[in-house]
Amino acid sequence: MKKIDKYCKNCHKQLWESNKTGYCRTCFNKIVKKTVKDSYCIDCGALLNKYKPGKRCYSCNRKHQLKINPLIGKKNPNWKGGIIFKKHFCEHCGKEISISSWYKNKLCNSCSRGGSNNCNWKGGLPKCIDCGKKLSTYTATRCKKCANKHNSGKNHHNYGKSVKNIKKIKYGSIWFRSSWEANFAKWCDLSGIKWEYEPKAFELIIKNKETTYTPDFYLPEFDLWIEIKGWWRRNGKNKFNWFKKNYKNIQLFQHNKLKNMSILRY
Repeated sequence: MKKIDKYCKNCHKQLWESNKTGYCRTCFNKIVKKTVKDSYCIDCGALLNKYKPGKRCYSCNRKHQLKINPLIGKKNPNWKGGIIFKKHFCEHCGKEISISSWYKNKLCNSCSRGGSNNCNWKGGLPKCIDCGKKLSTYTATRCKKCANKHNSGKNHHNYGKSVKNIKKIKYGSIWFRSSWEANFAKWCDLSGIKWEYEPKAFELIIKNKETTYTPDFYLPEFDLWIEIKGWWRRNGKNKFNWFKKNYKNIQLFQHNKLKNMSILRY
């Protein structure tokens, strides 16, 4: 948008190209708007809107239209007793609703979508089969607290199994959890010692909770279990101490011992 060689009639300010009034915006609001004359209804004399063209107010204009077209209002063959102008309310909660909602189901939006009026209604949310608590989803059978109790111990799907998805070092045809374990397996092969990797999971109870413990290696020639540990995870030390107390034929290989045996170089 560009300014042109036209200037405001009052303050002589340069005008924009789109200006058609001959006044700038401030002068137009101060001078022109105040000089607009008030208009009144020609029938009842009520004050009309300044900036909307018309000779009559709304009520007088409707009466005038009835004289011109007699089929407006009650004389119309589609007249329904002025139902559009009446107030309509929800049959459940009593909230005021629109005419379209009243024609549809005579309910407000919240009442029509919730509960038994919903098209996906399944008789309400299910309850926990253990404690009877109301659940948040239709697919669940137990609440979170009861599900944790039910899936703990022997009922857990990984009970007594070695977790395969965290094994990342491969030696021969076996995947190991760490490079230390793979290096120990290599050392055993070079030394001519037969070994088995995580052959058995032992059931144990710690703090009244059922769990399992799987030692890393078993050396059948010496009837000896080997646990290779860099750092302890959660209750790993409690499991090791319980196993050592009950079985005794287990040894712990940590960094210093592995380094002295030349299994680790650092």
